[in-house]
Amino acid sequence: MNGKLTTVVFDKHVGITSDPVLSDIGDYQRLVGRLIYLTITRPDLSYAVQNLSQFMNAPKQSHMDAAIRVVRRSITGYMSKKQSTVSRSSVEVEYRSMASTVAEVT
Repeated sequence: MNGKLTTVVFDKHVGITSDPVLSDIGDYQRLVGRLIYLTITRPDLSYAVQNLSQFMNAPKQSHMDAAIRVVRRSITGYMSKKQSTVSRSSVEVEYRSMASTVAEVT
């Protein structure tokens, strides 16, 4: 969080060698692709995923760590959502369904 993701070219220019380039970029590309698909239903992740997608051609270890962090946020955000109404039993569900059907017919 609040970390600055940089490109390989920038790191070479500045002289940073502590953040290695991933040996297999396919894992990163697949993960970011799935996160892009996830933004259809989770627009709150769009900004973070858009930033990660800028590094598809030469991802580093810090980029993969950030992508995994976004996955963790997406899971916790999904688990915290609550339903507005919860039925206590299937009989109550059937009753509500019947009541709405009768209301539509009359």
